[in-house]
Amino acid sequence: MNYWDQQAEHGDLRAVIDHNDKVGHKNAWIDCLTKTALSVHGSLSRNDSALDFGCGIGRITIWLGTHVRDVVGVDTSERMIERARANAQEAGASAIRFAAFDGPTLQFDQVFDVVTSVYVMECISDNPAFNRTISELSRVTRKGGRVLFIERTAEANPEEAWMPKGVILRRPIAEYYQAFLSAGLRCTKTIPIRDPGVICNSPRLNRMVLRGWIPKVALPFVARAHIGVKSRQTHMSEWVDHLFVCEKV
Repeated sequence: MNYWDQQAEHGDLRAVIDHNDKVGHKNAWIDCLTKTALSVHGSLSRNDSALDFGCGIGRITIWLGTHVRDVVGVDTSERMIERARANAQEAGASAIRFAAFDGPTLQFDQVFDVVTSVYVMECISDNPAFNRTISELSRVTRKGGRVLFIERTAEANPEEAWMPKGVILRRPIAEYYQAFLSAGLRCTKTIPIRDPGVICNSPRLNRMVLRGWIPKVALPFVARAHIGVKSRQTHMSEWVDHLFVCEKV
């Protein structure tokens, strides 16, 4: 069983975010933050057909299903796909389908209006495969369509305590820009959404969110405020999570 099949056994957000977060408040915050960033900056439409690449347990796929016409989630892990299908069924999501992807080509006859890829490119440590994958996502996107990436960038490749060895590679932001350009994608926005700093630069709010004291219904409002704070920040930390909004040219 490979690493991601093993991760799927968690069944919840630990499978695709931080597997050490047993309480779940940190993962719930990151989940809300990424969805809020996509909602605010992704220009999603009810007329869109979407692809969620590296769907994992379906957290983004199922959420997308409430914002677009139809969505396909793909992943290399069969166990993740099984979890995603079960989660979609539990959520009553009908305009969603899932498919296994074993590379290097996406087997779709259609092209998509929007493609999402959330914390997936960092899991492709081989540089040629990294570039091929971005080119493949561009290929299945219609001209003028959007490809939305959320990735953690770093000028070095810092080891973080939770990181599995040899599974995740932090790349400099320039490598993403070069890969987008080579794939025929124009990056129209780069929005920083998370770094080692505290939420909204407020230690008190940070404690409240990470201890689960903020009602779930209020988290998107905190996330919007936090993204606004980070977008105005001039100091770059050792690592930053970015939303890249790309257009197929």
